[in-house]
Amino acid sequence: MMGIASLITLLQGISIGLGPDGELRYPSHHHPVKSRKIPGVGEFQCYDENMINHLKQHAQALGNPLWGLAGPHDAPNYDQSPNWNNFFKEQGGSWETAYGDFFLSWYSSQLISHGDRLLSLAASTFSDAPVTVAGKVPLMHSWYRTRSHASELTAGFYNTVNRDGYQVVAEMFGKNSCKMILPGMDLSDEHQLREACSSPETLLAQITAACRKHGVEISGQNSSVSGVPRGFEQIKKNLLGSFIH
Repeated sequence: MMGIASLITLLQGISIGLGPDGELRYPSHHHPVKSRKIPGVGEFQCYDENMINHLKQHAQALGNPLWGLAGPHDAPNYDQSPNWNNFFKEQGGSWETAYGDFFLSWYSSQLISHGDRLLSLAASTFSDAPVTVAGKVPLMHSWYRTRSHASELTAGFYNTVNRDGYQVVAEMFGKNSCKMILPGMDLSDEHQLREACSSPETLLAQITAACRKHGVEISGQNSSVSGVPRGFEQIKKNLLGSFIH
């Protein structure tokens, strides 16, 4: 049998599962990626006892205890579009209010703290081994061309037209000297459903820019969608535009 020392000489990297499908995100979506149905925005995952208790404590600490009683009451559910209810509306949505900023900041910080704990533990555990620790960040590209970026918000990334939510993610990866794995490298804007206001190329460029700023290396993956048109050409295009390995 192969000994541990021999195994370590063969291994070059360790990928740490951070959430659903191994990705750093909340389980906010339940439709398979390969579905051609117009995706909903997903649903906030903040209604179990532990999350509600954290939310209450955070609201009380900021002097707004009523904000901690529950998550947003006017957000759509899994299969609905951003404009179904008021929270994600393009103009005048709750996401742009003081309450929206309070909730989204807290919701995102819980996800970042979760990722930081796991990557920090992994990095310290393997610090004396010649391997690179990596974690996967999802490419939540549906509704990216809307102002609220609803699918990203429900997944835990506070990224909107007014805010770059991936700087803090890249900073966390950089602090732990971890590589970021990005799926969807084969996806192009032209082959997305127009009604979903999707832009995988722009989102990928935004995340890679954040990684470049914080010195984080990236490993790319293709998507789970079978038969993506000109997928390899798109991967090559992304390789030439960033420092993906």
